[in-house]
Amino acid sequence: MTSIPSQTEREIVASIRRRPNSRSDLLKLAAHLEEIGELNEAKQVYRGNLPPSLQDRHGLDPYPRSNSEKMNSCERLSWYGEELYPLEPPLNEDPKRNSIFQEKQVKTRPEFVDLMENCSFIYDGKNRLYSDENGIRNTDHSTVNAYLLIPRSLDRANATHLSGMSLMLAGHNSHNFYHWHFDRLTAIGLTHSAGIKPRDIDNILIDKRDTTFQTATLKAAGFKDKQIRHIGIKNSHFICDQLLMVRQHNSQGMALSRRHLDWMRRTYLPHSLKFKRTSERAISRIAIRRDTRTFTNAEYVYDKLEKHGYRIIQPEHFSYEQQVSLFVNASHIVAPHGAGLTLATYCKPSTIIHEFYADQIQPCFWTISSALGLNYHNYNCSDITDKATSACNKNLKERLEKSISISDTQLSQVLEEG
Repeated sequence: MTSIPSQTEREIVASIRRRPNSRSDLLKLAAHLEEIGELNEAKQVYRGNLPPSLQDRHGLDPYPRSNSEKMNSCERLSWYGEELYPLEPPLNEDPKRNSIFQEKQVKTRPEFVDLMENCSFIYDGKNRLYSDENGIRNTDHSTVNAYLLIPRSLDRANATHLSGMSLMLAGHNSHNFYHWHFDRLTAIGLTHSAGIKPRDIDNILIDKRDTTFQTATLKAAGFKDKQIRHIGIKNSHFICDQLLMVRQHNSQGMALSRRHLDWMRRTYLPHSLKFKRTSERAISRIAIRRDTRTFTNAEYVYDKLEKHGYRIIQPEHFSYEQQVSLFVNASHIVAPHGAGLTLATYCKPSTIIHEFYADQIQPCFWTISSALGLNYHNYNCSDITDKATSACNKNLKERLEKSISISDTQLSQVLEEG
C-alpha cells in the first residue's frame, strides 16, 4: 500500500472516524482505493472492514485490546466446537447455477458464551464495542471496526447503567427476519445450553427498529415485556453489571450449526399447535409473495401457481405461530429469494422447496434445507454464476433491489414437480 495517504483519503477516513456506521463513507473509501490500485484493500472495505494496512497508515487502532480468557472481568460459561455436515446439491438441473452451490459441506466455527462484569458496551447501529473498566477492548466479541468507538467508551459518566444480567441482541440487520433468527436470536439457545434461563436475564436489548416478529419470538422463548428493552441505534452506551456475550457464526448459512436449527424447532414448533384453524392448517402448497425483489411478471406467475393449487401468502400478514404452522404443514413451497424462507426451518423432512434468485445469491436456505432433509431446488434468474461476484458488496444496494425474471421453462419445472 502507499505509505503516505492523499488528502482525499485523509478526509474520507476522518469522516469515518466521526461516523463509523456510515455505509456511504465506506463506499467512498473503497472507490478511492480502487482508483489508486489497492484492489484487495478495496474489497475488504466494500465488505465493511477496514484492513490492518489501512489502520496502520492512519493510526486508527492504537488502543489496548485482549480476548475474554485473558481479561479478569470475564468468565467463559460454555464452548462449542466445530461441526461438519454434508450439503446435498439442489435437485434440479440449472446451467446457470451459481458456483456457491457446488460446495460439499458446511463447516461451523467454535462458538462460546462469556459473562463480563462491569462491562462498558457501545452500539452505533453497526459496530459493537465491549470493554472493561480500564478501556481494554474485548476482541472476542467486539466487531472489527469497534476500535473507532473507543473514544466514546471512555466517557463512562454519561453511560446508562443496567443492573443485573443483560443480553445484547441488537445488531446490524437484526430488523431483517432471517438475520434476526440466525445472527441474533440463536444466541438465546447458546445461553440456554450454558445454564442461563430466560428468568435469569434482566435485560434483553433490541434496537428501536423493532418489528412484531422480534417481540413475538422473544415472548415465545419465555421472556416477558419487562425484560425487553429497546435501545437507540445511533450511540447507545451502557455500563452493565453483568453482560452475556455470545460468539456465534452463520456466514449466510455456510457456518450454521445444526444445534441452532434444533433449538429453534424445539422452542417454536410447540407454539404452532396453538393455531387451530383447520382451514389454514390444511394448506399444503404455499407460494410466498414479496413487496420488494419480487417476480417481474408476478401476477402471471402467481396466477399459474394458484391454478395448480398453491396458496399465495405474505408471511408477515400472519402471527408468528400461524407462520410456523403454515410451514410445518406445507408439502410444497415456491418463493423468490427472501427472508420469508427462514420459516423453512419448521418444515417436515422431504418438503419440496423451489427458490428463485435475481442478483442477490446467498446459500442460506440451501444449507437449512440440507440440514433438515428438505427437497431443495433453486433457479438462477441472473447472469451471476461465480460465488466471488455474488459475495461482493460493491453493488449491494442495486442487487438487493433487483426483481426476479422467471422464464416459462423455469416455471414449468416447478409445476411439473407436482
